[in-house]
Amino acid sequence: MHIGRVTSSLFGDVMSSGPSPTSLIKQIVEGSNLEKYTNLPAAVQWGIDKEGQAREQYKKIKKAIHKVFEIQPTGLTLCGSHAFLGASSDGKVTEGDNVGVLEIKCPYSLKGTLINKKEIPEIMTMGDKAFCLENTNTGQRLRHSHKYYAQVQGEMAIMGLPWCDFVVWTEAEKNNICIERINFDASYVTKMMPKLLAFYMEHIYPFYYK
Repeated sequence: MHIGRVTSSLFGDVMSSGPSPTSLIKQIVEGSNLEKYTNLPAAVQWGIDKEGQAREQYKKIKKAIHKVFEIQPTGLTLCGSHAFLGASSDGKVTEGDNVGVLEIKCPYSLKGTLINKKEIPEIMTMGDKAFCLENTNTGQRLRHSHKYYAQVQGEMAIMGLPWCDFVVWTEAEKNNICIERINFDASYVTKMMPKLLAFYMEHIYPFYYK
């Protein structure tokens, strides 16, 4: 169901794409084709292998706080007004009467890094400007300029949920998980949607309806 649709994991790539995004178009119309690999790229395999551990640690932390807590699988959710847009999160979270989205990242390049302290000098020293988190006065947060921000905002918009728990997990022995509650940003989504629609109509629609 993903093939031919612009899904939330690609929203950030669409937002930053140039006039001739050939590889991005190919990925959408042909799919990622990861199932064709006998040996997945190390970073991809790492994320697949470690997501379960990250989920269990997140669940343990949350269950210690909330009496009613569960994570449900979501699959692909299509946009009600534009079926060529979709979102596939890592789960739907229920905390009592509150329901939100779960998105988990296990960055391979930082697999042994401490991340949930107020400062993350190990990451900054490494000079990883592409890393998704940034330091603030209250801890880490997802960079709003990072493609993951477009992803989680797209998930919330399409799934109709008001918040997302964004989880970054590493395999460090301690200080290895960061959980940020990100609220739905209607202003951001209002600016993003026209760009997604324009991209689809210009680059994907003609591929199927010449």
